[in-house]
Amino acid sequence: MADSTGGLLASAAAATGDDLASGIARRIGPVGAVLGTIPAIANDIDGGMDPTKAVITEGVGTAAGFATGTYLGKLIGGGIGTFVAPGVGTAVGIGAGAVIGGGTTWFISKATQYLWR
Repeated sequence: MADSTGGLLASAAAATGDDLASGIARRIGPVGAVLGTIPAIANDIDGGMDPTKAVITEGVGTAAGFATGTYLGKLIGGGIGTFVAPGVGTAVGIGAGAVIGGGTTWFISKATQYLWR
C-alpha cells in the first residue's frame, strides 16, 4: 500500500510541476516576444531602415516565431513529459520552443525584409 501511495504522490507532484511550468511559460511568452521585438525594431531603424518596414517585418517575424515556438514547444514538451520524464519534459519543451521560436523569428523577419526590397 505504501508503494502505491508513494507512486501516486510522485505522479501528482510531477503533474503539478508540469502545470506550473506551463502556466509560467504561457504568461511569459508573449511578454518576452514583445520585449525582444522592440530592440530589433530600434536596431533596424538605427541601421537606416524605414520605420514602417522595421515594425512590419519584425512584427511578422515575432508573430510567426511565437506561434511556431509555442506549438512545437508544446509538442516536444508534451511528448517528452508524457513518455520520458514528467516535469523535466516540460522544461525541455519550453527551452526547445524558445530556441525554435527565436530561430523562426529571425528567419521570417530577415526573409520579409529581403522580399520587401
